[in-house]
Amino acid sequence: MPGSPRFDAHHDHLTTIRGALLCAADPAPALRAATPDSILLGRTLVLAVGKASLAMARAVASSVPTGSVRGLILAPESILPDVPPLPSFSTFPVDHPLPTTRNVAATAAAEREIDGMRPGDRLLVLLSGGASAHLCAPCAPLTVEHLAALTRDLLLAGAPIGELNSIRRNLERFKGGGLAQFAESRGVSVRSLILSDVIGDPLQDIASGPTTSNPTSPAEALAILEGRSLTTRHRAVSEFLRDRARSPWSPRPVHARNTIIASNDDAVEAAARAAIEIGFSTVIVRRRVIGPAADAGRSLASEAAALRASGVASFAIIAGGETTVSIAPTAGSHPPPPGGRNQELALAAAIALAGTPRVALVSLATDGVDGLAPAPPVAGAIVTGQTVSRARALQSDPFRALADHESYRFFHTLGDHVTTGPTGTNVCDVQILLAYPP
Repeated sequence: MPGSPRFDAHHDHLTTIRGALLCAADPAPALRAATPDSILLGRTLVLAVGKASLAMARAVASSVPTGSVRGLILAPESILPDVPPLPSFSTFPVDHPLPTTRNVAATAAAEREIDGMRPGDRLLVLLSGGASAHLCAPCAPLTVEHLAALTRDLLLAGAPIGELNSIRRNLERFKGGGLAQFAESRGVSVRSLILSDVIGDPLQDIASGPTTSNPTSPAEALAILEGRSLTTRHRAVSEFLRDRARSPWSPRPVHARNTIIASNDDAVEAAARAAIEIGFSTVIVRRRVIGPAADAGRSLASEAAALRASGVASFAIIAGGETTVSIAPTAGSHPPPPGGRNQELALAAAIALAGTPRVALVSLATDGVDGLAPAPPVAGAIVTGQTVSRARALQSDPFRALADHESYRFFHTLGDHVTTGPTGTNVCDVQILLAYPP
């Protein structure tokens, strides 16, 4: 049995637990376990899209003779090597979280490949976080600029992913089952293996559901836009949805087979096991943490205080989910303040934990990127009960930083960022709170 954990080793403990949860979110072993050899028999095209697309494509390619499977990889430039990563695969660098013209070009290349397939062929789709932006085919007359501006405003408004993707499914040809329908209309069978980056794993929201039926009508999508007071700001999108809403609508059938290979729950469970192995005898798991990031940070701190008050000497709280940060839209194209939901959550927790001895918390994005571009590439931040006092000694005001959503600069001043680089996976966010005995 491990000995009682000590606070002076909290950085090592947090690093160990982080490694365990990222290992559980590694798509390669999960994909190999979920992929029977028969899926790659015959004429198969692989389409890998998202932040884990390269790792997923490599896992598939490693299970068959070299060069016997062909495909396309749509992935962030940061994870693509300088040389072609796989024989018989074409790679396309794409952008996230806002779609760009090269996302549209990469999607068009995939469309041409699928259009050239023959009846009886197979399409194997590998989906992971970021694919909603990466796979982009706007419905005419909308453009990628319309989609990018709308996506930015919805993200800054703190819209949950369900709202965002309900609208996307009605604005793009390959979302809401469109990709599968395009292939199936050519006699191609479709199988999709999915690394879930959406809490609860709803198929229609992961990558905006390119291989599953769309449950949201144009009228419902328009209502979401109206509820966010964005119809005037995005007239072209609003008019498009109003026009579509005038016609009868029903979900189109999709026959693709969809399989979730890993999710946030797997990462949280792995983190909990690692905390037990370190020596925390009381480990509490919180799933589906959503809502404002600052509220979630304060809630974790409050739960820790209650446990301490009840006499629990040491414990770990492992939470998983995806929170939001709401920033009022501004005129023009000014970028939002740097920082993301994990840094904001950690900052709010630090304020609530101020002065509490022997407690540490980390909040991190499992893909290694917290915040909208052009935010610097950090995964999150670490805080303790001493974070606020350290900041004040450096003339940094944590309350002002939280109110102004300036969490990046706050943690940069302290040197308390977590930097992993692109992890090659994405299963939402995880928070780890460790409370140590006297």
